[in-house]
Amino acid sequence: MAPQSIEEYIVHELIRDSSNTRIVRQYLEKLDRDELLRLFDNFLDRDDAKAEIKIPVSILQERKLSSLELIVKFLREEAGLSNSSVSSMLGRSQQVCWNTYSNSKKKLPGRLEFGFSNNDIPVRIFRDSTLSILEAIVVFLKDESGLSYHEIAMLLKRDDRTIWTVHDRAGRK
Repeated sequence: MAPQSIEEYIVHELIRDSSNTRIVRQYLEKLDRDELLRLFDNFLDRDDAKAEIKIPVSILQERKLSSLELIVKFLREEAGLSNSSVSSMLGRSQQVCWNTYSNSKKKLPGRLEFGFSNNDIPVRIFRDSTLSILEAIVVFLKDESGLSYHEIAMLLKRDDRTIWTVHDRAGRK
C-alpha cells in the first residue's frame, strides 16, 4: 500500500533505507507530527537528500493548475520547503517560483489531494532547463520508468497523442 501522507512517506523512506528498521520504527513512533516534519526538514537540508524528493504523480492529474504550479505548490505546502529551496531544486529563479506559487494559491486555494505510488517523479529531473516541466515528466515516465504512452496518458489524465507529441518534442531538443 502506498503512503497517503507526507508523514507516512517520510517513515516509509527512512525505514526502507535503514539497516535497522526496528530501531527507526520505535524512534519515529515516539515523534509527533511537528517533530517528524522538523526531522524531515533537517534531512532535506542535506544536498544528497534533495535529489531524492519525489513528486506524487497523482497531483499532476489536477487540471486547474499547470504542472509547474502543482509541483511548486506541493513542495511549498506539503513538503514545507522555502522558496529558495524550491527554486534551487527545480533550477528556476526565486522570482519564477514565487510568482508560480502565488498564482497557484489564487487558482486553487485549498490543499492538494495526493497519494504516493511507484511512478512518483524525482525532483532531480526538473533541473534540466532545456526541457519543459511536462517534457521532463513524460521523458522520465517513458524512458526511465518504461511506461507506454497510453499508461502515461492515463496517469496524467491527458490524451495519448499529447503525450506522444510532448515526448517527440523533447527528443528533438
